[in-house]
Amino acid sequence: MEILGRRVVENLLRLRALRPEEKSPKIQGNTAMKLTFSYKPGEFAETIFANVTKPIAKAATAAMRDTADMAKGAGRESIASAGFSSKWQNALRATVYPRGADSMSPAAFISHKVPYAGVFENGATIQGHPRLWLPIEANLPLAAGGRRLTPKQFAQSVGPLRLLIRSNGPPLLVADVPVGPAGGVLALPSAANSRKGRRARGAYTKQKTRPLPVFVGVPAVQIGKKFAISAAVRTAAAAFPGFYASHIKEG
Repeated sequence: MEILGRRVVENLLRLRALRPEEKSPKIQGNTAMKLTFSYKPGEFAETIFANVTKPIAKAATAAMRDTADMAKGAGRESIASAGFSSKWQNALRATVYPRGADSMSPAAFISHKVPYAGVFENGATIQGHPRLWLPIEANLPLAAGGRRLTPKQFAQSVGPLRLLIRSNGPPLLVADVPVGPAGGVLALPSAANSRKGRRARGAYTKQKTRPLPVFVGVPAVQIGKKFAISAAVRTAAAAFPGFYASHIKEG
């Protein structure tokens, strides 16, 4: 064993002392290194994949929430600028899916609770069957909540309506309204369902009256575009990469 060890040391010293003109020892045989490993399903690969995707999913979901909030805020501003009430503004909602969890492919759903909100987003033509009865605002009292009465509500709460067909204009729905001593039209009675309101309507039917048009009939109404929620969503979607980059750095 000592002789074998001495020879190994001598050979190592001889290799270190090779002169430049001498050739290095030639190594024969297959020198390639091969490694083989195995794992059980559900252990190694899933752990590595989860560690890689978790921060990505977290950043993507956070970025989608920022995008949804931006779209909702800008959309509500657009609705407000068109003159719609705060109730209409708050009816615009944004929901990020999946709820309460991070995902590699999150999604945002932007919607308005009013079913016909798309009419004011895109514009539309509303056809009558056969007519639409539009209020003549100067002659029509406001109902509870500041809304204009419909013909049906007017007939039920104020008094009967008569159809007036004209040869030189659209048809009218006319109410017989009380007039004062000088012939001027008095205020229409309240539509409130109270004792005072019922007395006023009772007196209304007994006073001297004259016809007053309160609704005009048209075959259709063209409603133009009022707000731009779709544009707000597109602008917010374009900001998603920036939101993602910010969150992935934080993660």
